Amino acid sequence: MTQTYDPLSPERRERLRPLLSELTDGLVERDTHVRLAVLAALAGEHVLLLGPPGTAKSLIARRLCGVFGGRRLFQRLLTRFTVPEELFGPLSLRALEEDRFERRTEGYLPDASIAFLDEVFKANSAILNALLSLLNERTFDNGTDCDRTPLLTVVGASNELPEGGELDALRDRFLVRLFVGPVTEDGFGKLLEGGGAGPMELSRERTIRPSDIEAIGEAARDVAIGEDARAIIETLRAFCRAQEITVSDRRWLKLLKLLRVAAWTDGRSEVSVWDLWLAPHCLWNRPEELATLREWYEARVGATADFDPQSLTTFVVAWEAHLERDQEPRQMRDAEGRLLYDGPEGPSPSPSIPLSRDGEPLFVAPEDPGASRDNHGHGYTQSELQKHRGFRRLSNREAYLSDPKNRLTKDAPPLFVAPTPEYLADCLRQVTEHDVRAAQYLESLDAHVRTVEETLDGHLWVEQELSQVAIRQLVQRRREVQGLRERLARVAAAYEEIMRPLAEAAE
Repeated sequence: MTQTYDPLSPERRERLRPLLSELTDGLVERDTHVRLAVLAALAGEHVLLLGPPGTAKSLIARRLCGVFGGRRLFQRLLTRFTVPEELFGPLSLRALEEDRFERRTEGYLPDASIAFLDEVFKANSAILNALLSLLNERTFDNGTDCDRTPLLTVVGASNELPEGGELDALRDRFLVRLFVGPVTEDGFGKLLEGGGAGPMELSRERTIRPSDIEAIGEAARDVAIGEDARAIIETLRAFCRAQEITVSDRRWLKLLKLLRVAAWTDGRSEVSVWDLWLAPHCLWNRPEELATLREWYEARVGATADFDPQSLTTFVVAWEAHLERDQEPRQMRDAEGRLLYDGPEGPSPSPSIPLSRDGEPLFVAPEDPGASRDNHGHGYTQSELQKHRGFRRLSNREAYLSDPKNRLTKDAPPLFVAPTPEYLADCLRQVTEHDVRAAQYLESLDAHVRTVEETLDGHLWVEQELSQVAIRQLVQRRREVQGLRERLARVAAAYEEIMRPLAEAAE
C-alpha cells in the first residue's frame, strides 16, 4: 500500500533534524550559516553572507540547492559592468522579428529556484529595479508580460557593505544577514583533518519540495506570537529606535513570518522567547550593531510580559528615595507651594512673627553708634523710640514706623505634616505587592533554568551554545532579583517602623 505523502506530518518535520546535520557534514564552523539559510528558504526569505572570499559562501548556496531536490541553481558574480543579459537572459530574436521585446529566460535568474549572487551590491542601476521586483514579488517583467518565477531564495554574498543609500532597498530585501569569516584556530585544525567539504547527495524522499514550502507557509500562519515573545519584540523595536538602528516595517513583518516558520518546524504552535535569538541576525545594518543586538537579547533572557527585572530595579530605587523623604519631617505648604509657619493667627507663609508689648508693636531702632538697636531683645515702643537719638534724627519717622522690616520679630516655627496611617499603609501595600510579584518571577526563573537546556538542546534553529549563555544569564538574573527583594524587605520594614508609633497613639 502506497503511503500518502504529507508534508505537514510530524514525521516529515522531524526529518529536518538529520537533514540539517547532513548539510553541515565536512563544513567547519558553518552550522549556524547553513541552518539559517535553510530556515530563510523555508520562509521564502533571502540571505546575505558577508565575508572575504574563500569562506564557503558559494558552497552554502550549492548545498541549499541540494536540500530542495537539486532545483535549478543560478550563480553569477556581479560587477559594475554586469549587463541585464547576464542575469535575465538575452533578447529573443524571434520576438524582435514580431516587434516584441522579450528575453529568453531559460537557464537564467528568472528561471531559477535558488540563486547565488556574488558581490550582489555591485549591481548597477540597469539591473537594480528588475532585481528588486524579482526578490520581493517573485515576478519578472518580460516585455509586456509579468511572469511569475519559481524563485525560492537568493543567497547574496559580498566582501563589504555598500556605502551610500542607493542600495538600501536591495539590502533591505535580504532578511537574514550572516558574517562568514575565516575559521578560528581551533576550527583550522578540524579543517585540516577533514580535508574540506565533499559532495552531498540527498535522496528524493529526504529533499524538500516546493509544495512543502507552500504548506509550511500556510501552517505557520496559525502560529501564535507568545505573550513573552511579543513583549520582547515591542521592547526590541524601541531599543532599535533608541540606538538609531533603522528597521523598516517590511522587515519587522518578515521577521515575524520567519519566527513563525521557525516555531512550527520545531514542532510548536507558539513563538517563544528562545526563537527571538534569530532577531539580531535580521535587524542589523552595520557590523557593530549585531553585537549590540545580541548583547541586548542575552540580557533580556528571562524577562516576561508581565514582569521586567529592569523595571523592578527602577521601582526599588524610586521607593528607597520615597522612603528617605517620608522618614524626614516634611514642612507644610500652602496652595501656591509656599512653606508654612506657625503664626499668631494660624498658618502663615511668613517665617517671622512680629512682637508686641501689651498689644503695642515693638520696633528696632535706627542705626546709632553706641546704642542697642533691639533694646537687648526687648524692642522699643513708639514712645520709647521718640527718646532714641537715632530715631529723632530721621526726617520721615512715620515711614519708618510703617515699614514692616523695622518691626521686632522672632523666628516662626515651621509647620510639619505627619504622614497619615492611610498613606503609610498604601506605601507598604505597593512595596509588598511588588515583592510578591518578584517572588513569583523567581519561581518562573527557576522553571526556566530547569527546562532551558532540554528546550534549546533540541531546538532546530538555535545555536547550541545559547543554552549555556541562557543558564548563566538566568542564574545571574536570579541573584539580582533576590538582591532587589532584600532591598524591598528593608523598605517595607522601615515603613512598618514609621507606622508603629501612630498605631500605638491610636490605641
